[in-house]
Amino acid sequence: MSAIPLPEVVPRAIARRSIPLVALALLCGTAARDVLSPLQELMKTDLQINDNQVAVLQGLAVALPLALVSIPLGRLVDRSTRTLILVALTLCSAAGCALTAVARDFPTMFLARMLVGVGAAAGTPAALSLASDYSRIEIRGRIFSILGMGQVLGSALPFVTVGVLLSGLPSAFHGAIWLGDLAPWRLVQLVFAGGMVLTALMLMSLREPVRKELGSEFGGSAMSALRELWTFRRVMLPLVLGIALVQMADTAAGIWVVPLLTRVFHQTPEQFGGWMGGLIFVCGCSGTLLGGILADLCRRRGGHGGIIYGAMVAAVVSIASSCMPIMPTAQLLACALGVFIVCGILATVLGSTAVVLILPNELRGISSSAINAISILVSFGLAPSLVSLLDEGMGSQGDIRVALVIVSMATSVLGALAFYWAARASRKC
Repeated sequence: MSAIPLPEVVPRAIARRSIPLVALALLCGTAARDVLSPLQELMKTDLQINDNQVAVLQGLAVALPLALVSIPLGRLVDRSTRTLILVALTLCSAAGCALTAVARDFPTMFLARMLVGVGAAAGTPAALSLASDYSRIEIRGRIFSILGMGQVLGSALPFVTVGVLLSGLPSAFHGAIWLGDLAPWRLVQLVFAGGMVLTALMLMSLREPVRKELGSEFGGSAMSALRELWTFRRVMLPLVLGIALVQMADTAAGIWVVPLLTRVFHQTPEQFGGWMGGLIFVCGCSGTLLGGILADLCRRRGGHGGIIYGAMVAAVVSIASSCMPIMPTAQLLACALGVFIVCGILATVLGSTAVVLILPNELRGISSSAINAISILVSFGLAPSLVSLLDEGMGSQGDIRVALVIVSMATSVLGALAFYWAARASRKC
């Protein structure tokens, strides 16, 4: 089965319909990955596991499979029908959520999270490549911000809905013999799995656009693509490092803020779900929209380097807000977390836009996959476990505040330095 390609110049009506669908795929993939965050204390009690095991499930299990398949998957994005790839990855996330709902031990849960991780993270290169060919270059920063909005909504949706689902699903499914004795948090996973299946059906209506801005090596071997990508190493290596470090800080905060609210401020998912979801939505949307506008503005005024310097400034501002875990009240924590979210998204949107603008079309899939894999491996693979292991080494006995401050601040500082290095190197591109 292959999709019917669109004309080289995509009609605006089709682009207006297609880009929101691509953003919906990212929304659902992100939601499938993040829905375990507000539920992780319930999962920890149910499975009787410790903080280090929770960190592995939230981190390494999500990152490891993507690191293994990133290069071949990126090459597939560059050479195959991207719309069908997006459908397949969405179904992969659905399978992971369904398996999470029935997993009774740590190994099975690890496998389930691997499926979710591949589906959620691997869809980004296909989405970026599709959006590039659905849109004109002069508005591409804003188009990428729409995709970012999908991911923001995907992160906010679990927090907004989990409280309602936890209280409503047990009565709604009461007497359903086929569900057995599934705990409420497991029922939530099943609902999200069903939503992913519906999304996959909607994505089947997408049509494959003709690829634009091709270089001379399009259609060559994977090794030729990697050799061409290596010619951009002076700017790409520090740029990728900066994106990965900023995402590492964001991931550490995103995963451990729920245990912090539960253990320090004694709030339940029903209590923090609404305001956390609202905070993620408002700050995430603000950061994403502003990031798209700034990307286009910085490109016009300062070229590639201007975009990267913008990412560096965002990383610098996030250093101060890294102190959020030690705030004395939940309200002050929320304010600092909001600034942290905006800065992290700004840096990621600006950095990702710079990558797409610097590289030719035939390298976007493979480079996006490689960048995504490195970022996910560093952020999800290292950040959660680094916080829990540092906390254990300091003998804090589950009070993760100081460990989270150290990890968030250090990665923000290093991220800013990496962006500065990349901006200087971009002058030769």
